[in-house]
Amino acid sequence: MLQIGSDLTNWLSDQSAIVIVSQVNSNDGLSLVTYRSAQPFDPELNERFFFRLAVSEK
Repeated sequence: MLQIGSDLTNWLSDQSAIVIVSQVNSNDGLSLVTYRSAQPFDPELNERFFFRLAVSEK
């Protein structure tokens, strides 16, 4: 699950805050997925956003 946060302590799993840009499937069962924030970046606000991939065992 991809998570987003404005610091490296608090993370949100809100999938409406994340947009899939592209997904490329390979022949070995893996996928390369590119994401972006749903919120536009405004350099004047001096905001930071971080993404992390949370992995859990099924």
